[in-house]
Amino acid sequence: MTTSLFTPNRDYRISPALWEEPRCSWHAGGAGKKLTLQILKTYGTKWQFEKNPRSNYYKIKGEAGYLTGLGKLNVCNPGETPDEYYVKQVGAYFMISSKRSVNAWIECEDGYLGAGTDSQRYAFPFKDGPWSEWSQIPQKVFRILWKVDRADIDCNRWMSGVSDDKPLNELAICGTHDSCTWKFSSSNYSRTQDYSISRQLEMGVRFLDIRLDYDFKIYHAKDDTGVSLDDVLRDVKRFLNTNPRETVIMVIKREGKSNATDSLYAQRMRKVFDGTSTRVKNKVTWFTGNRVPKLGEVHGKVVLVRRYEDALAQAPGIDLTVWSKHDNDSFYKTVGGVQFRVQDEYSVTQNSTKKGFIENVLRDMTSPVQAKPRWYINFTSAAKLQKPSWYSDDINPWLGANLNFHTTLMGTLMLDHPSPAIVDRIIRFNFKP
Repeated sequence: MTTSLFTPNRDYRISPALWEEPRCSWHAGGAGKKLTLQILKTYGTKWQFEKNPRSNYYKIKGEAGYLTGLGKLNVCNPGETPDEYYVKQVGAYFMISSKRSVNAWIECEDGYLGAGTDSQRYAFPFKDGPWSEWSQIPQKVFRILWKVDRADIDCNRWMSGVSDDKPLNELAICGTHDSCTWKFSSSNYSRTQDYSISRQLEMGVRFLDIRLDYDFKIYHAKDDTGVSLDDVLRDVKRFLNTNPRETVIMVIKREGKSNATDSLYAQRMRKVFDGTSTRVKNKVTWFTGNRVPKLGEVHGKVVLVRRYEDALAQAPGIDLTVWSKHDNDSFYKTVGGVQFRVQDEYSVTQNSTKKGFIENVLRDMTSPVQAKPRWYINFTSAAKLQKPSWYSDDINPWLGANLNFHTTLMGTLMLDHPSPAIVDRIIRFNFKP
């Protein structure tokens, strides 16, 4: 236990280290009320840890008052003496117990983490020593482990809290695979997203996967999504105008039904980026350099990553046209001194197979020491015998749980059907506790 475990006067939120989504957070209903668990929203209940200067104990203060109670946890009545708590950090996890009963760790009742669930004390001997990266937390232990996250991070404008000197490849970013498919019916095998572009950006998504045809309509393979490039740029423009210190990374792949030549397609796209296209009403500022910029260079801009062919000597965008030769594959490509490592192996029948592909890259993404500058782009999406949601309903909670084993993450995770909870979990790697 160190005196720097929690920064004084900084707000935190306390939530269970779950294997499931959505995560829940502690919520205090007021003086004399029991502490309950409620569904974690983007802005959770705020708590402060007040350190006793003469010991390793903290008082935990919420918006409604201090915590107290040896049985059910309660919020202090006015004038009541609050308990002090011992907080033990275990990797990315925390265990919390009372000064009056150090071995009675706090957990949620019956391990059920639904709205209104009580928190209570649970006397269970803690297993010392770390678990391996991919081991499961023992059934009777994981329920008493908590995540203590900063509560001052706004997912809507999280980049404003990151240093301008940070290269984009060093950020922890959540992206969406086939970002524009939310209009498809839930029975459609091409539907990979539940939210519009506007909602994705508000949740904290910053990497968009756009599959664009010559007609500027967006497709999933041969299926028209009902969304145009102008629709996307309208939503991106509104978002960046409201949040001028954010940036949006957009990878554009040619997809659809048109038989126009690659040359004509590239010419039409160049007019979008230089602002001369008459087919696009919503103009945004693009970063079209063939290198990875620092965040400060691209505030309020859209960073182009190009997957389509353009034979121009100084073609716009970060050049990942080699991707076209690696469909359903993994590959490396160095651009401007940064090595891109892309995992996009989607044609699988078993979730366990896809998890293996994700895991191979995730181990490097979570390493605190990087041998060389890299931008990891790790797709968690899959589709073959089942709808994408069938895979993501299992993969997303699995991924969120594994991220709880780590304190660092660098690169981009591209998800199908991400919930606000897992986007939030990824974003928080950009900030110290």
